[in-house]
Amino acid sequence: MFRDYADSDVLIQVFESNNKYLSIELGLQEVDPRLIIGLSRVPVESQLEDLLSKVQEMGWNDPAPQGVQLQMFPNGKYVVHSGGNHRAVVSRELNIPSIHASVTAYLAEEKISKEEYIIIEETRQKLDDLKGKVRLLPMGDIEQVAAEITYYEQELNDYLMTLYFRDS
Repeated sequence: MFRDYADSDVLIQVFESNNKYLSIELGLQEVDPRLIIGLSRVPVESQLEDLLSKVQEMGWNDPAPQGVQLQMFPNGKYVVHSGGNHRAVVSRELNIPSIHASVTAYLAEEKISKEEYIIIEETRQKLDDLKGKVRLLPMGDIEQVAAEITYYEQELNDYLMTLYFRDS
């Protein structure tokens, strides 16, 4: 059932070593399971069988789709990045037309202007500075800096999403 999948880590490593891309979190997306070509680990056969029989009996209903973590390549294919290996295999095995998953995509650096890249790097530098600062603070003073880190991380991801979808 799962033998025709590649090793996600190998596919990601080969891709990232030959290309210049930034990762961007797209959040929960609808995905065709037939496009998932790699798993992050070998599924446990008994868990696959249990999930398969549950889905056959009760239908496809994933109460926690964010647990299916996929990396999407520019060619539209996906690999399981961390969680969701069993659900990926079973959904494809049962010809489920689509599932929901947390998707991370690649944004080609060549599609980013110099000015846009400067904005990205400035925001990353702010984040690095704040993360360095938080290590030096007493526990009681961390909350404000942690909130700033969260703000800049979200701001950066929103900006990257704008750039990503601009060319779609």
